Amino acid sequence: MVRLSLGRVIEETRATGGLAGLSPRENEVLDLIAQGLSNKAISERLHLSIKTVEPVVSSIFVKLRLPADETTNRRVLAVLALLDK
Repeated sequence: MVRLSLGRVIEETRATGGLAGLSPRENEVLDLIAQGLSNKAISERLHLSIKTVEPVVSSIFVKLRLPADETTNRRVLAVLALLDK
């Protein structure tokens, strides 16, 4: 069941241009998410406030059409979309 869900997310990301629609900053943050960094660690690495990083992460989730529910980990789904590009 999870595999079908992940496949659907990746398929939708491809169909909508997914990662191509991310800004350079969003791509940079997604790369850091893929390295396993938390929002706090990302803010420290990029010398930004946490309040600057959080909306970027949210924007990535929206642009990749990742579901906002308690049954999925959007950070993992975003990284899977990145790896599948």
